Amino acid sequence: MRNLRRAAWTACLATLILFGCTRSRAAAPARDGGTMNGVAFRRLGKVVPGNQKPLSEDSTDTVDDRPIVLWRGSTPAAVLYRRVHWRVPGITWEERIERCEKQPGESLLDRMRGPFPLVFGSLWSLTGKKQASGESFDTASVVTADVNGDGVDELLLPRFNGAIGVYSVEKLLFQQPALTAPAGMRYRVQSSFTAKLKDHDVVLFLLALGRDKDGEVEPGDRTKVDQYAILRVDQRGVTRIPLPRTTVPIFMASAVGALNRPGSTDLDEILLLYAADNHGPKMYLSRQRPDGSTIAPPRMLYVDIDFDALRFLFLRETAQAIVANDQRGHVYFMQPEKAANWITDIDLHPLPPAEKSVQVLYAMDPGSDPKVVIAKDAGEKQGPDSSVIYAINREGKCLRPGPAPNTWQPMPNLEPFLRLTSPSKYHWFAGLLPQPGTDILLAVYSRENGAKSLSAKET
Repeated sequence: MRNLRRAAWTACLATLILFGCTRSRAAAPARDGGTMNGVAFRRLGKVVPGNQKPLSEDSTDTVDDRPIVLWRGSTPAAVLYRRVHWRVPGITWEERIERCEKQPGESLLDRMRGPFPLVFGSLWSLTGKKQASGESFDTASVVTADVNGDGVDELLLPRFNGAIGVYSVEKLLFQQPALTAPAGMRYRVQSSFTAKLKDHDVVLFLLALGRDKDGEVEPGDRTKVDQYAILRVDQRGVTRIPLPRTTVPIFMASAVGALNRPGSTDLDEILLLYAADNHGPKMYLSRQRPDGSTIAPPRMLYVDIDFDALRFLFLRETAQAIVANDQRGHVYFMQPEKAANWITDIDLHPLPPAEKSVQVLYAMDPGSDPKVVIAKDAGEKQGPDSSVIYAINREGKCLRPGPAPNTWQPMPNLEPFLRLTSPSKYHWFAGLLPQPGTDILLAVYSRENGAKSLSAKET
């Protein structure tokens, strides 16, 4: 669950960052519409979700200070946020996904046409019995992607029973019903993968079957392959992909990904990282075609790799794959068809400041020199709530935007190509939201609402 703050006391500021691989370089301060170190900045304006009235003692209203952005190119088509309201006694609990205040270029009619807010509510009686309207949202697994290819992102909203709703800014496009599960069990999203193809996006969800206990899913019988399900979401709707029938049985699946080969306009291989048994850290990579047929026997990973928190990053038109582990601070460059030495393990902790938290944002430039863009907490010396942004390749070299568009050049030392600082002492850093498949980042900052009237420069 993402960080929640009281709705009556939060306001957000969004700054769009466009990296210099598609921009000219100029020495200018970071400001609305300006550039710095090959990076262009554009302020998107305030986002002020939440109730402006004081909360009563018997109710609590909270909002997620990290917005959900539906993109139209480099401009948000809609900015959404999650709100949770508790009321005591009762006890009622309501969860909503709402639109933020009107965005530039957005008409009132457009807002009225849309499907938002999306609402889930539940009631606990004095006997402890729960009455729910549907199944609660799995907001930690929300994905935004342009699955129908119209140039505007859709919201892919899973629920805690394996159902998935796909919403455009105008309407519900389609709904995947809950997957059939044995009594007392249900499916829940474990990981997802977004492929930004030439004319549309494809999203893969890996779901795990577990026991339903007090509203939570606990691990079930992990000795069977059908413990998991892979769902594909694209312009045709939601389809289930057969699980690999490998020679090395799946004990626990970790992450799903895919390859989009050179010249192809679709996914050509489905990749699955999994553990073979519970007696040791033996991790395998399986490769299969979208129809479920096996391409090659699974390969055992010969590097030390943690099972948890793994995720694939998308690279267009390449036979290479990249796996990230934010918790451990490692990135793994993989070439599954290579006979030997097919994995390169990059430890991100030595990047200054050492041992600070790492967020792997996205991968870019497939070709012969793929790169990943990462963010690290810059530490107190760089100012409050600041981050440093690195680009690093398979050799572990740091890079910065080159003098020509779409070029990067190596740096002599381990140095970031961009530093972000809090807009003012009143703002705290809420997070960086990458737009998958592009070189665009959304930097989000929050502050206490009404604490001080800020000038245009401060906001």
